[in-house]
Amino acid sequence: MNAREIKDLFDRIKSHYTMFTYDDKKIQEWYRFLKDYDNDEVNEQFNKYLTNSYDNPPQVHHLTKNLSKKKQEDDIWITECDICKQRFKIVNNDMYEYEKHHRKCQKIDFIDIMSMKLHKKHIASVVYYEMSDEELDNAYREIMDYYMSHRENNDFVKRIGV
Repeated sequence: MNAREIKDLFDRIKSHYTMFTYDDKKIQEWYRFLKDYDNDEVNEQFNKYLTNSYDNPPQVHHLTKNLSKKKQEDDIWITECDICKQRFKIVNNDMYEYEKHHRKCQKIDFIDIMSMKLHKKHIASVVYYEMSDEELDNAYREIMDYYMSHRENNDFVKRIGV
């Protein structure tokens, strides 16, 4: 609803409840709560409210009860993981799935880098991608612990080039 529609609604309310008053401040306050609702649906709720013969004018919650907010146009864009190049559709800037995936890729990438430095071969990354988050975290911690415990060892540092 827009402010003009709310003013029209207030005029309707006032025609049924003479004690109902409003000003610009009240229109703005109700706008905060009604802006995401469809004008026709809110007016229909008011019609239902009237059929119940209430003695007092409705409050916002009476007019929005059981209504769904209007669907907003989704802001959709595509991004890709800079590690594995998998593409993700981002809807309304919800980056949760992408960020979760990217953290997993970073861990797998680190494990692969360490495997190359220590064993001169790549890991079978598909195995790591199939792991649960908990399993991958455990594998990552194991590699990190090994790396940290041997970091001070000069032979290890020379061997992996860190």
